[in-house]
Amino acid sequence: MVRVTCFTPLGADDARFLQTIVGLAGSSRQLIDLAHPQSDIAKSLKAQLQPKDDALNTKSITLATTIHEILREAGYRSFSSSSRADLVESLVRLSGTTFHFTEGKWSYSFRLLGYVVNKETGELHLAIDPWLTDAVLGDRQYAHIDMREVRADLSSPARILHQYLCTVVNPGGKPWTILTETLMANIWSGACSRSALSMRRIALRSAIIELEETKGWTFTLQGDSFSISRSKKGYDLNPDPATKGQYLLV
Repeated sequence: MVRVTCFTPLGADDARFLQTIVGLAGSSRQLIDLAHPQSDIAKSLKAQLQPKDDALNTKSITLATTIHEILREAGYRSFSSSSRADLVESLVRLSGTTFHFTEGKWSYSFRLLGYVVNKETGELHLAIDPWLTDAVLGDRQYAHIDMREVRADLSSPARILHQYLCTVVNPGGKPWTILTETLMANIWSGACSRSALSMRRIALRSAIIELEETKGWTFTLQGDSFSISRSKKGYDLNPDPATKGQYLLV
């Protein structure tokens, strides 16, 4: 059983920053033992993660970075005070999201991430939750997300759709057929009027075009569904016109 609590719903920008942080954490591989944190930074990060129950006996990957690096790796072209504020506000929302898991006889509770930031220097220390840590280390099931697509200039609907599809469709794997209604339900929640539904359909089509333009995705309309496939990992962003389409599995 999984239960999630948060004070503020997470949005497309939060997903973008989290994906970037996890990507950078994969290169870091610096672990802290949540049962026995040693340094003052490690103790502060543990306090932010708030591990409880069996999560106290797990580990977390930590990352020493900067606000500038996170923005750059996320694909931001501006490093203005506004962009920096957007990142800090997102960290507040992400660190305020708590997961509660029950897995057999085990019970875990922890926040999505912990952080310590120096707003004057931009220095940033991060710790990702134990389950994300397991995924990064290859000890838990994970989804492949191409950071080139994360850095693309996507609208919020396209970014949310992208995150959902990355959990469903494997790179270079078989196409998945997904109802249009299901795609929309993973972008927008709640019932809506007929006119609003029409606008959602238009926005979905626009989001699909955005994802196709990354060259990593192919969508084929089939009645009320789309057949969706992903390019293989590390696909060529600029294929030879003579072989265009050969790198796509459709």
